[in-house]
Amino acid sequence: MRRASEAPVSSSLNAGQRSLVELILTTRNRIIGVNGLAGTGKTTALKAARDLAEREGFEFVGLAPSHSAVRALQKSGIESQTVQRWLLDRKAESRLTPRSVVVLDEAGLAGTVTLRAVLERVERAGARAVLVGDVYQYESVEAGRGFAQLQQQGMQTAELSEMVRQREPTLAKAARLSVHEPARALQLLPVIQEQDAAARHARMARDFGALSPSDQAQTLLLTGSHEARRDINERVRAELGLAGSGEHIRVFRGLDMTAAQKKQLETYQPGLAIRFEKDYRSLGARRGDTAQVERVFSDAMIVTLPDGTHRTMSPRRLSGKGWSVGVVEDFEVAAGERVRFTGTNSDAGYRNREHGVVGEISADALTIRRSDGSNLKLARDRVLSLDYSYAVTGHSAQGLDASRIILEKDTHSRTTDRRSFYTDVTRARDAAVVVTDSSARLAQLVHSDRTQLAALDVVGSSGLTFER
Repeated sequence: MRRASEAPVSSSLNAGQRSLVELILTTRNRIIGVNGLAGTGKTTALKAARDLAEREGFEFVGLAPSHSAVRALQKSGIESQTVQRWLLDRKAESRLTPRSVVVLDEAGLAGTVTLRAVLERVERAGARAVLVGDVYQYESVEAGRGFAQLQQQGMQTAELSEMVRQREPTLAKAARLSVHEPARALQLLPVIQEQDAAARHARMARDFGALSPSDQAQTLLLTGSHEARRDINERVRAELGLAGSGEHIRVFRGLDMTAAQKKQLETYQPGLAIRFEKDYRSLGARRGDTAQVERVFSDAMIVTLPDGTHRTMSPRRLSGKGWSVGVVEDFEVAAGERVRFTGTNSDAGYRNREHGVVGEISADALTIRRSDGSNLKLARDRVLSLDYSYAVTGHSAQGLDASRIILEKDTHSRTTDRRSFYTDVTRARDAAVVVTDSSARLAQLVHSDRTQLAALDVVGSSGLTFER
């Protein structure tokens, strides 16, 4: 990219952002990394790099592990999609050329197998890869931590450390300290102590309900578990006077299962639901369909599709990654309700983790006003993938920020540690309030780190070597 590197880099960028742009434009390495702290303007820098490189005929391809991260990457003007969808597209590799630059955002959330598959495609095409992430944030749910290990092994990496998201001085200082001195950061934040979980959740709901509607729209409630999220959401709806005032629809709620568990027939019983996340022509199922388990046999099971047809399904013969197992529940929604999608349905027009507000509710349809201002009309006779979005877990908040954060940190939860504290606090632009059962214990836990082990860590610590 020699000619692109000679173009002037925008003076509006800070020193770290300019260094990132220059690295992308001048490096001779096929694979480089960008390790940027939360709120350091990675998207702004990527947009500047893309603008300069595309003038010289280079094409940027954007990938991310989640739809929320895809939307954030698209703000930089890079056409993007989920990395899973890109890897399933057999023609995607043929569209790569030596002038392609593959940008994988939130690379720390990509498992080692996924990361390797991306880099193998890049290598075969003679293209380039830019891996963007933050080694201090949440790690991948999948096995491995390839992004961090590549940096440890010498991958050329640009560092962004100047946080620009926070607008309030004390919060900005707390955000900076949360990276390496989280206990000091905690001392700078308002902390509310309520030992009982129900009391904590009620306090969060009351504080949220006391805000003006405009402030509520700019406030995010964060917690560490799905049980707490559901309880807080119900309490918020009661505070807002929405409980009992809406219409009822059917929604799918997924259960936590591994791909291996989904392939075992012992997992299933009549009444469970299956949501298909891709087309299965052999079953006559389309992406977004929800089927019900009717009968389970020793080698297969009978499921009913939305059109009423019965099909025989053998989970062991399928990959285990193309469907979710859960239950269909009754769900009340009222006009003005804040909701989020919990699955993807391309035909219906929604993506997983996309947020919106309920608009008009008619006898046969539900209208959702999305964050971009467009309206999405959904048929009420279908099983939808919806949940309330006043409170969300830290993991599901990837790609989100807000003016105000009200953050629950339960010291008995396995999700309370340094990574979650840093990731959650730095989502706030103007204010962050911490609600906990024990301030003293929380000050200790924010120093702890549950970094997942990788195979190389075990080999290294045991002194084992491999013969060649």
